[in-house]
Amino acid sequence: MTDKSTSAADFSAFLLSPTGRVEINLPNGDPMLFDGKRVAVNVYSPASAEYARAQAIMQRAARDKLLSGKKGATDVDESAEIDARFITAVTASVENFPYPGGVEAMYRERALMYIDQQVRAYLNDQTNFFGKSKAS
Repeated sequence: MTDKSTSAADFSAFLLSPTGRVEINLPNGDPMLFDGKRVAVNVYSPASAEYARAQAIMQRAARDKLLSGKKGATDVDESAEIDARFITAVTASVENFPYPGGVEAMYRERALMYIDQQVRAYLNDQTNFFGKSKAS
């Protein structure tokens, strides 16, 4: 039995946004600027189809790695590869940071790990994808 009052109701206020914008800071806390413009990373939220696909691919790769029984020095490299593919797949775009080789190269550059870390921290907090509180 369907309640007709809820079938026409607007639930959009309860939904997570499909994307978010991470303004990147340098490790010292200063805003990251390139040519005087703020660097930002636009990401797909955990509520998006893009994120779900990327997560499924990452989980499948991790499972395949586990089932293959391969161990050794390549474990770290393989894990880094899986992680880089995931974070690249959930990145919609990067603003004002035309890194040579593109988004994937940026995430693979260990000296830029602070960008990856900030993007992951943002993705792991659902409040970043929800409207501002009216109670504040």
